[in-house]
Amino acid sequence: MKPSKVKVPNTLTPINESNTLRIDAAMAKDEVWLTTEDVMKHLNMSRSSVYRLRVSNKLPAYRLGRTIMYPKSFINTFLLSNAVNNLNGSSTTK
Repeated sequence: MKPSKVKVPNTLTPINESNTLRIDAAMAKDEVWLTTEDVMKHLNMSRSSVYRLRVSNKLPAYRLGRTIMYPKSFINTFLLSNAVNNLNGSSTTK
């Protein structure tokens, strides 16, 4: 999967500001950003499943103009924590 090339502006608008991490411009420029389609392929999930995870604040997302983008490092952290939880007998995707 080839990550999307996106010009990152100086400010990012979190989708749900009540429970998000702020990302500064330096971190944003070094981050690999994924579109919803990239995340669907990366997680092998449907669009609606990615949407449910996003609105439940399990996947952090940011709006760059009209496009919703996901920081790849946070997606990988989500995968790792989900794998650990599955080994322990619980799941974060439910």
